[in-house]
Amino acid sequence: MSLLSMASDVLARFDQVEAVLESRFRGRPSFRVACPHATTESVLAPFLAEIDVPIVDLEIVPAAEVDDLLGGRADLAVSSLVPPAHRRQIAIATVPIMIQARDVRTRFPGAEYGDLESMTHESLVVPRSGVGAAVMSAVAHLAFLMPVRDVAAGSVAQAFAANGQGYALTTEPLRFGLDAIPARANGVPLTITLYASWDATHYATDALEDVAADLRSWLQAHPTWPDSAEV
Repeated sequence: MSLLSMASDVLARFDQVEAVLESRFRGRPSFRVACPHATTESVLAPFLAEIDVPIVDLEIVPAAEVDDLLGGRADLAVSSLVPPAHRRQIAIATVPIMIQARDVRTRFPGAEYGDLESMTHESLVVPRSGVGAAVMSAVAHLAFLMPVRDVAAGSVAQAFAANGQGYALTTEPLRFGLDAIPARANGVPLTITLYASWDATHYATDALEDVAADLRSWLQAHPTWPDSAEV
């Protein structure tokens, strides 16, 4: 093990000890959650505003980095990327991916879904997250190539769509005067799964599972995306 790896491991263990001491002082666990900015805005912040759970702060990082924080700066990770197999995890929601643009209802008049097959000459804008991965996978299975541009976040994709620079495929709540329709490819609605995951050796693994279950239950009653989802 390199000196840098050893130092990182020591710091992670120190953070865990500090969390245990803080929990004993407060009389209940004190958890920090790693999540992307979009998940903070549309899921966790509204959840924390209504439900009293032992979460004391959020660590906001790109989706690809949330798992790296477990065992150190964060106790729980929430994102749309599939957690590694060695993590304890539960699926907390299945979220529809929406095509968003100001003219989307004109583009798909009277339709229940927007089929990607009908958008061969359109530019699609997706966030670099589980949403983007799902769209890229769906497009790869079509019989033709489609122009797909990935950007930093769903809100950025929405901004470009509002400015007429393509159609955003995202799960964020509507803004910028956009309208939305559920996306579909090869007759299958496009969705992502939102996961909560944590270290199986965490000192409070049962309490973390309770928090994840509370979040799942809250999302069942309060979906925060433009259309309903299954859990």
